[in-house]
Amino acid sequence: MNYRIILGCLLSLLIVSTVIGAFPLQQLEKGDTVSLQEFKGLNNELSNIDKSAETKLLLLWRHDKRTNVDTVKSFVEMCSKRDVPCVAVDLQNGTMEKIKEIVGKTGKNVYFAQDNSGLTDDWGIFTLPVTLFLDKNNKVIDAVGFEGQYAVKVGRYVDFLTGKISEEEYKKFENTSTVDNRRSKLPKINFIKRLIEDGQPEDAKERLEKLDKKDLSLEEKLNLAEAYLKLDMPDKVEEVLQGVSEYNVGAKFYRAYAIYLKGDLDKALNMLHSIEKIYPRKKKLFYLLGEIYKQKGDYKNAAEYFEKSCSNSAI
Repeated sequence: MNYRIILGCLLSLLIVSTVIGAFPLQQLEKGDTVSLQEFKGLNNELSNIDKSAETKLLLLWRHDKRTNVDTVKSFVEMCSKRDVPCVAVDLQNGTMEKIKEIVGKTGKNVYFAQDNSGLTDDWGIFTLPVTLFLDKNNKVIDAVGFEGQYAVKVGRYVDFLTGKISEEEYKKFENTSTVDNRRSKLPKINFIKRLIEDGQPEDAKERLEKLDKKDLSLEEKLNLAEAYLKLDMPDKVEEVLQGVSEYNVGAKFYRAYAIYLKGDLDKALNMLHSIEKIYPRKKKLFYLLGEIYKQKGDYKNAAEYFEKSCSNSAI
C-alpha cells in the first residue's frame, strides 16, 4: 500500500484526537467514580484511607521518566503539608524499595500503589504524569496533566476544595499566576491545516515558513506536527516535537510515525510498543503497527494488528 494513502487514512483518524484539552484523559470524565481498591497498595493498604475525607488526590506516574519523578517528589511534599489522602500509582509497577530511592520520606498520608489489575488501561491517558482530584465518594472532580509550578498550583486547588481558601482567593491566585497573555498561534496553524486539506500545499508551506515557532504550547506543537505530517515532512515533525515526546504519548505517536515515514521501521516499532498500553487511540496505533510489520515481512504480526485495528470498539 502506498504510504501516502496510509498517511491520509491515519490522519483522518487523528483529527478528532490530536488536541489535548484541559482535561488530560479521554475515556474518564468528571463525575466518573474511581475504584481505588482495585489498585495494589505498597506501603499501606488502600482500604485504610479515611473514607470521610472530602478530597483525595490520585497521581498516575512512571518511575522511569524524569518529569514523572520530579512530579512525584513535588506531590509527596505537597501532600505532606495538607491533611488529604494522596495515592501515587506507578504505572511501571515499581517496587516500594525503588520508590523510596526516588522520593525518600513518603509521608503518613501518601499511599503508593501499582495498577496490577489494568484499571487505567481504558482511561485514555494522553500524558503522564496526571493528577486526579476525587471527592469523598471517589468521583472525579477534575484532573491536570504535567505543567510548571505543579506543587503550588495543585496545592492551591486542594486548599480551595478543602475550604482553606475561598473561591474568590483561588480565582485571584489563578488569574495572577497562570494566565497566558500571549496570542495563541492555533488559529494560524489550523488555517494552514485547512489549506492542506483543500489541496493548497504550496500556500500552506509558505505560511509555515513565516509562522513564528518560538515558545509554542504543547497544543500548538501537536497541531503543527500534524500539519507537517500532512505535508510529508517528517524531519520537521521531529524538530517540533524534540523533547516533548519524553512525557507526552500523543507526541510520541506522532514522532514514531515520522520515523516510520523516514524508513526506520525498527525504531518506530519500538516507540509504538512502548506506548501500546497507555495510548488511548488504539485503532490508529494498531493500524500503524500492522503496516510496519507488513513492510518488514512479518505477516503474522501484521495480520494480528490489522485485525485489532478493525475489531477495536473501545475507541
